[in-house]
Parts: sequence; C-alpha cells; structure tokens
Amino acid sequence: MGKLLIEIIKNFASIITYMQKHTEEAITKEKLVWDIVGYLRKNPRPIVLGSFIHGSGRSTLADMLAEELELAGLKVRRISSGEVFRELAEERGRSIDEFVNDLKKDLRIDLEIDRKISKKIKKALKEGVIPIVDSNLAPFYADGINILVKVDPDVAGRRVFTAKRGTDKAYSSPKEAEAELVERMKKDFERYKRLSKTSWVPKSWKGVYKKAWENFGNEDVFEIDVNNSLPLDESFNSLLLGLGLSIKLDELQERLMEELRKKKRMKVK
Repeated sequence: MGKLLIEIIKNFASIITYMQKHTEEAITKEKLVWDIVGYLRKNPRPIVLGSFIHGSGRSTLADMLAEELELAGLKVRRISSGEVFRELAEERGRSIDEFVNDLKKDLRIDLEIDRKISKKIKKALKEGVIPIVDSNLAPFYADGINILVKVDPDVAGRRVFTAKRGTDKAYSSPKEAEAELVERMKKDFERYKRLSKTSWVPKSWKGVYKKAWENFGNEDVFEIDVNNSLPLDESFNSLLLGLGLSIKLDELQERLMEELRKKKRMKVK
C-alpha cells in the first residue's frame, strides 16, 4: 500500500484537474452523471447515504440521485430505512407512533429492519439494479460507496418541525424538534452498543453493531461527505462532485494495482 500511496500522490495533479474541470457550470451535472453511470455499470455497488442525526435530508438527496441516474439510463432501486420501518408497522397493524414505541422496548425490531434492508440490497444487485440506500446503519455492512449527509442540528430541527412525516407527533417549536433529534442520536448510539452485546443477536450482526457504535460520529467511515445545511441544489451538486472524485480515485487505484501486478508477473518470469 506504500507504493500505491506514492503513486496516488504523484497523480494528485490529475485529480485536482478533474475537480476543476467538473466545477465548470456548463458540464458539471451531465458529465458527472455519465461518469457515475459508466462506473456503476462496470462496478455494481450500492450507494449508501447515512447520517448521525435524523432530519439530515438524506432521503431527499437519495431520491434526487436515483432520479438523476435513472434519467441517464441506469437501473436503480431506492431502498429507504424509513420505508422499511413503515412496511413493518403496516404488517403488524401498528401506527407509526405505536411502532416507534415498540422499537424503544424491543431491540429485535432493529435487527428485523436491518436484515430486511440487507436482503433488499442483495436482491437488487442480483437483479442487476443499483441500490440507492438511505440508512444510518447500512454504511457499516453494505459494502457500498458511503456518503455522509451532514447537517447542523438547528437546521434539522427546522426541517422536522415543518415536515409532514405521517406521525401524530407535533412539535411546539423548531427548538423542541432539535432537542428531540439530538436525544434520538444519543439513543441510537446506546442502542447499537446494546445490540453488539446482546446474546441473541447473530455473531455477524453483532460485529456490524459493534462497528457502528465504535465509529459513531467518525466521518472516516465515509468516502464522501455532503453539507446539507446548504441550499438543496448546492448540496446535491456537492454530492455529485464527491461521487465523481471518489470514482476517479477508485479507478486510479485499480489501474495502479494492475500495474503493480504486471511488474510482479514480469519479475517472476
């Protein structure tokens, strides 16, 4: 990996050129989208949008990305943790608020949601479809391109205060919504920790939950980060640029690895 790092540093100029080229208004979106589509056709992987706080807007960005890639001819499938949650609530004949209370009392629901998302991701890939996933936990198990959607808590609070989310919960102010979101973030951390130590959780999933709570708040888990406190169009353009750069780095790494493999084969001969 040392040699690889040196080669990447040597090629850093080409990466910077790529970034500069793709910030030109006339070609930004069209060129980036075609780069992303071409890469994913050759290298099918999930694109996973996660966040550490609810209300980040990751679902909206995931919807926009799915629509953009689909318009460019890529087969995609949206997989949303919120949608899976609503599916399970409906299956059990529970309202959203009732199911939220059930979740607080029963850790098995967490595992059921995560398993269902994992199955949906695998099914999509098997069918030749690119999953566009929004989930806080999927970055730790989906082996995808991980995108961190960051947002200031006060911005998240304002969004949740004004949004209609199919729940009976009503907030008296954006500040109240913000306080609850911050509290939910703390509870997510504690829940992952408990799940990683619970005896009935399968070993493979224990490892996922352990990784999640040990890395909670760690941005290094993600290849790309997007500041979604910005206007939505700016955030989405930032997401596309981040994906383009990530793809460029991945292609460069693969090319350099292939060159190293060739050199080793030549030495053997």
